Parts: sequence; C-alpha cells; structure tokens
Amino acid sequence: MMPPRRRKSPERPVPSKFLESYRPHVNNVRERTSVGLPSVSPNPVRRVTFAPNLTSVRSSQEVGDSRISLRTLLNAIKTMEGKLEGKIDILASRPLLSDESPNFLKRDSVKSILEKNEEELSRAVKGRDAALKESQKLKGDLEALEDRENKKVGNFQRQLAEAKEDNCKVTIMLENVLASHSKMQGALEKVQIELGRRDSEIAGLKKERALNQQRVQKLEAEVDQWQARMLVIDAQHNSEMEPLQKALDVAREDNRKLAMSLEQALQTNNHLQTKLDHVQEKLEGKELERQNLETFRERMNEESKMEAELHAERIDALRKQFQTERETAKKAAQREMTEQIETELRQMEIIKDQYQKKNCEQSLSIQKFVSEMTNLQKEMQLLAKSQYDTSARNKQQELRLEAERKVRQELENRCQELEETVRHLKKCKEATENKLKEASVESEQITANLEEAHRWFKCRFDGLQLELTKNRLQRLPREDRWREEDQDKRHDGMSSQSALHRWENKQNLRLVPKKCHSELERK
Repeated sequence: MMPPRRRKSPERPVPSKFLESYRPHVNNVRERTSVGLPSVSPNPVRRVTFAPNLTSVRSSQEVGDSRISLRTLLNAIKTMEGKLEGKIDILASRPLLSDESPNFLKRDSVKSILEKNEEELSRAVKGRDAALKESQKLKGDLEALEDRENKKVGNFQRQLAEAKEDNCKVTIMLENVLASHSKMQGALEKVQIELGRRDSEIAGLKKERALNQQRVQKLEAEVDQWQARMLVIDAQHNSEMEPLQKALDVAREDNRKLAMSLEQALQTNNHLQTKLDHVQEKLEGKELERQNLETFRERMNEESKMEAELHAERIDALRKQFQTERETAKKAAQREMTEQIETELRQMEIIKDQYQKKNCEQSLSIQKFVSEMTNLQKEMQLLAKSQYDTSARNKQQELRLEAERKVRQELENRCQELEETVRHLKKCKEATENKLKEASVESEQITANLEEAHRWFKCRFDGLQLELTKNRLQRLPREDRWREEDQDKRHDGMSSQSALHRWENKQNLRLVPKKCHSELERK
C-alpha cells in the first residue's frame, strides 16, 4: 500500500526563476516542519488614508515586497517539501516493488537500482541535513526578519497612529481653516453685499452729486441773474431814490415848514379862535346890543312915529292952535312956537339920522367881521386842505418807500436764502465728496484686506501643504523627532489659528465701525 499523499495547499504559481534561486534552500523545509518550527504568517498590511507620502509609500512598498518575497519563499519551500516527500515515498516504495517482482527484474538491475536508491537516499539525507542547516539558518534569519518586521510593524503602527493623530490634527486644522474660510466666505459675501450697497450708495451719491451740481449750477445761474437784477434794481432804485430822496428831503423840509407854518397857523388859529371867541362874545354882546338897539330902534321908531304922530297931531293942533292963535294971538308968539317946534323937529331928525348912521356903522362892522370870519375860515380850509394834501403825499411817499423797503428786504432775504442754499449745497457737495472719498478708501482697504487675506490663506495653505509633505517625507522612526515635529505642527497650527483669529478680530473690528457708521447714516 502506498502512503497517502498530502494535499498541496492551493497557492499561486511560483515563477521558475524564483524557484531556481531558492532551490538549494528547499530541502530543509521538511526537516523544519518535522522538528516543529513555527510557521510564519505575515501580518495583514493596514492602509493609511491620508495624503500620499513618498517615504511612507516606499517603506510600505518595501515591506510589501519583503512580505511577498517571504510568502513566495514559503510557498516554494512547501512545494519543494511536497516534491521531496513524493520522491522519498517513491524511493521508500521501490524496494518493495523490487521484492515483489523478483521474476521481472534482474538482480543486477535491482542492485544497481538499490545502489542508486541508496545514493539518492544518501544524497537526500545530505540534502536533508543541508536543508536542515539551511532551515535553521533561515529560521534565524526569519526570526531576525520577524523581529525586524515586528519592530517595523510596531514603528509603522506607531507611525500610523501618529499619522492618524496628525491626520486628525490636520483634519481639525483643515476644518478650522475651512470654518474660518467659510466665515471669511460669509464675511466676504457680507463685504461684497456691503460693497454692492456701498457701490449703489456711491452711484446714488454720484447721481445726487450730479443733480446737486446741476442744481448748484442752476442756482448759481439764478444767483447771477438775481445779482444782475439786484444790480439793475439797485441802480434803478438808486436812480429812483435820488430824486425821491431829494423829493423826500424837500417834502421833509416842506413838512417841517408846513409843520412850522401849521404850528404858526395853529397858534394863529388858537389866537384867532380866542379872538373869534372874544369876537363871538363881543358879537353876541353886539348882537344883543343890536337886538336891543333894534328893539330900541323899533321902540324909538314906534315912539318917534308916535311922537311924530303926536307931533303931527300936536303940529296939527299947534297949527290949528297957531291958526286959531294966529287968528286969535299974535304973530310973534306963533313964530316963536313954530321956531321952537321946528328946532325940536330938526333935533328929532338929527337924532334919527345919527341913529341911522350908528345902525349903518354897526351893520358895516358886523359885515366886515363876518367877511373877516369867512376869510379866516377859507384860509383855515385852505391850510387844512394843503396840510391834508401834504400828509397824503407824505403817506403815499412813505407807503411807496415802505413798499420799496419791503421789496428790497425781500430781495435781500431771497439773496441770503440763495446764498445759504449755495453754501448748503457746497457743504453737501463737500460732504458727498468726502463720503465718496471715504467709501473709495474703505473699498480700497476692503479689497486690499481681501486680497491680503486671500494671499495669506493661499500662502498658509501652500505652506501647510508643503509642511505636510515635508513632514511626511522627513518622518523618522524616532519618537523625539516625531514629538518635535508634533510640537512644531501644534505650534504652527496654534500660530495659524491665532493668526486667523487675530485677522478675523481685526476684520470684525474694522467692519463694526463701518456698520455703525452706515446705521447712523441710515438713521
């Protein structure tokens, strides 16, 4: 019975060159397995998910190549072990075949075969010894290799953990950078919105400035027109005012003279009034006297009529008596009586004539006084009329002067308002120009700050990328180097974060007064 063959483990086919290179070392594998040497099972390779690094890639490739070479070596040793086991089994089974078939084989051939088998067996034993030695050597090499690999694996695991920590730190820092970048993006959007608003405000201010300039030009033209009109009006006013001033001076002089004459007239009027009162009193007395005289004259007329009648009757009686006495008395006595009567009649006529003369004189004096009173009243009316005319002319001149003063005051107020509007528009123009300058300066500062921030972020990001690549290229298995680099990275990260915070605080502090200023301007 043939012993059962061991099943070969399904492995990858090994290249012939590799098998030929490792053929002298294959025979020791069986002895190693028979002795009970531990088989080396390679550790699975852990992959790191950070940015590609040249040293880590090369070291991982070298480790992978060494592990692949060890695996192929073990596979080749196992295959050679199987082949050797098959040959040993064949060689062990050949004497039985030779014993079982004595009739078919010759004894010489059997001897030669046995010798060959013995030689092959001795060669196999020698090969086994050599393979055992080689396997022991390989065992030492493998143990040393395993130690080195374990150390390398430990270093790589430590490097992997540190790389993971670095990756975590880098991711945290990148997240912080991205957060700050998002903040900066938000701030940039806000700044862009603010810049858009400022641009719209600047456009509005430019339009307002253009409108204000047009208004200023119109107002300046209007001011020039008003100034020209004012000059013309002043010239006209001066040309009109000179004769008016002269006329006013003349009128004032006339008014003064009229006032003096009016005072004199008033004085004379008062004097005349007193005279008139006195004359009226006298006139009243004279009127009473006249009435008394008229009554007396009427009475005297009546008395004279009565006396005349009496005298006539007496004359008649005397005539009759004279006639009778003439007839009866003497002519001398009648003549004396007639002469006496005639003298009495003449006296009565003289008294009558004197009374008539007195009446005529009194009537003439009354008429003269009445004419004087009418003349005085006419003069008073003329004086009052002239005074009224002069006062009316003075009032008209005063009203005209007041109207001219009002027009002049209105024109001066209009000119002052126009000058104030021009000054206000100039101030508004200067304020808009200052605002435009401030807005342009702020926009330039914001653009410069944004460009500086963009350059800083770009330089910082490039610097971080270069530092990461340099750190990955210059990694060493020493812990001190790693700690120093970790501290440097932490310091750089903290410095970058502190720089970012400082820059953000600076930008926030710059944006706060601008927002407050814009809010105050809106309010």
